[in-house]
Amino acid sequence: MARRNVCDTCGGNLLFSPDSGLMECEHCGNAIALKKSKSASRPLTRRYSETYTMTPTESTSQTYLCSSCGATVSFEETEVKKRCPSCGDISLNRQQRSIYVPDAIIPFVVSRDKAISIFREWIGSRKFAPNNLKQMAKLGKISGLYIPAWNFSFRLVVGYNADVTRTEERNDQFFTKHFYVDGVEEKTFANVLLTANKRISNQTVDELEPFDASKMIPYSNEYVFGFSGLDTDLDIHESFEEVRHEKENALKSKIRSNLKEKYETIEKLDTFDQLKGCTFSHTYVPVWANHYTYNGKQYHCYINGQTGKATGKAPKSFWKIFGLIGGIVGAIALAAIIIF
Repeated sequence: MARRNVCDTCGGNLLFSPDSGLMECEHCGNAIALKKSKSASRPLTRRYSETYTMTPTESTSQTYLCSSCGATVSFEETEVKKRCPSCGDISLNRQQRSIYVPDAIIPFVVSRDKAISIFREWIGSRKFAPNNLKQMAKLGKISGLYIPAWNFSFRLVVGYNADVTRTEERNDQFFTKHFYVDGVEEKTFANVLLTANKRISNQTVDELEPFDASKMIPYSNEYVFGFSGLDTDLDIHESFEEVRHEKENALKSKIRSNLKEKYETIEKLDTFDQLKGCTFSHTYVPVWANHYTYNGKQYHCYINGQTGKATGKAPKSFWKIFGLIGGIVGAIALAAIIIF
């Protein structure tokens, strides 16, 4: 059976095009529509439970282990020059192993050329970056990367009961009145996106958001032709418990704050929480990763492959920062002279 990513016209590689949403030949430009995903019957969303277990799947992808950062990376297309999208290194060793294939995918919309343009604009917008950064930053390591993530939606209910006091006045006398109060604070959280790979932090994902979850479709490896994907290597339960506790603590802080507005003291506060209607999607989200060097040191820029939003780290010029501080000190000194 012929490989799906071979052009029938010239034998070149068919790669997914973010511009057209089609499979396009990188040599002759022939374009064909993507076939219907074999995984269309798999659920886009699953009901979460503490007993859920992910099962690794035999994949047609080529899987590699980066000898530099340890990332497990999969490629669908055989001719592409392979580079680790996590750190930019080319030291990749072929592995024979199963991977966690996602149920869903959000395809790339931003093309490589557009991503390079966005990177240049991002570099130019760094206020404290050295003046020659645009010329010295190397663009050779930009790569289209699918990051595995869990997209959670759930409702948290936090009930409470408390012993509180308030000072009241009656007949020109003040006395402390005790109250027993109880209630419920609840909130629905939709599309809480958590990284499923330890080399991409939740902070980076937060900075890249939003991703439009309504564009999520059943996973098909054709969307990965010409790109790469990181494997899932974080535990779903540990990741979810961390964000659940974060949201619960925020609701508990709100309860305490509301009680403090109404009462003078909180002598005792008990809370109990409940998770309702928790669902999740195991999905690939698109990111352009550019690892670039400046004066021998590596920096990175990540670009949302759906919206073009960029984030990352850039070098800072000592002289620009020194000049800013000097200007502020000078302005304060001048103002002092004028005043006095």
